[in-house]
Amino acid sequence: MLLFLKKILRIFFWLSITAFSLGVIGGTTFLVWGYFYITRDLPHLDSIQDYKPPAVTKIYDDKEDLIAEFYIERRYPVTISDIPDTTRKAFIAAEDASFYTHPGIDIVSIFRALVKNLQSGTKKQGASTITQQVVKKILLTPEKDYRRKIKEAILSYRLEKRLTKNEILEIYMNQMYFGNGAYGIKAAAEIYFHKEVADLTVAEASMLAGLLKAPSRYSPVLNMDRAKKRQRYVLRQMQNSGFISKAQMEQALDEEIAAYPVDNTRIRKAPYYASEVKRVLIDKLGSEKEVDIGGYKGYTALEQVAQNLATQSLRSELKAIDKRRGWRGPTEVVSESEQSSFIEKLVRKNGSQKLDQEIIQAIVIRTNRTKGTIEVSTGSDIAT
Repeated sequence: MLLFLKKILRIFFWLSITAFSLGVIGGTTFLVWGYFYITRDLPHLDSIQDYKPPAVTKIYDDKEDLIAEFYIERRYPVTISDIPDTTRKAFIAAEDASFYTHPGIDIVSIFRALVKNLQSGTKKQGASTITQQVVKKILLTPEKDYRRKIKEAILSYRLEKRLTKNEILEIYMNQMYFGNGAYGIKAAAEIYFHKEVADLTVAEASMLAGLLKAPSRYSPVLNMDRAKKRQRYVLRQMQNSGFISKAQMEQALDEEIAAYPVDNTRIRKAPYYASEVKRVLIDKLGSEKEVDIGGYKGYTALEQVAQNLATQSLRSELKAIDKRRGWRGPTEVVSESEQSSFIEKLVRKNGSQKLDQEIIQAIVIRTNRTKGTIEVSTGSDIAT
């Protein structure tokens, strides 16, 4: 009987070892198959290594004063050395405090976010590193599923093997959208604060870093109170990470910040000349898109004093010719019910131009036969 039990135990032992081995082999096979299945169509990292984002093309006059900008995305790429250390640290503190130590993914942050999300029952906290955000923005689609997240993690790990941390951070700070038409840190500094990146204070840098979570929601132009609350969070993260002292944090919190409404004027001076320059560039470069994304600098022979005199003379002569030709009747008739929508079109077309500045389209809104007068509107200006 004892011998029989020993045989049974021996058989059970070897069956257990065999089952365990098969399980390990099967699990390993499944993991290997899963890895190759997920990575079979991964995009190449070349587009990140050879990073050249769409950038503004600038046109200058003979004194190197800016007269026009052409772009699709308003971005002025800068090198990492152009960005002050405190500004870099503001973004690292806000988005990825362990950026310089993790290998592209932050396992600790992933588990921390998972626990908090399970506790709240909703996805309140994310765990994407700066490297993952770069990969997601440049290489992957915005869809949200587990396969994309796995691809994102694999690509992030690989990217960290190819580029230095500072190279990845440079791409990140040039690529991200800050709202108000600003792409990258230099455009954000100019658009929001009318400053160069090098001149940003800790308070301003932390406010820009806070924008990335939700550019419209935390815009200092749209809602300064909300922007300040987000800024406070970033500054506390900077202090907790040892990037700034408590005194520096309090000083930044007390600083008054002036944020400016966006100015999307592309042709600032000499519009006819600038338009002709763009036509020449399109002929030389092959397409309008190349002009708008190439980040070129064009230096012209334009003398603005002479250009302004020529423009004034041309306008004066055109007005004189128009006056000699006399009244030629309305270009179209607008019914009373259509007046409101027509005036809205005029506002979009004429902008804030005054009736005494340009020959522009207007609508007759009232007449007075007794006085022999008419009242016209450009949408933003009314004259009799």
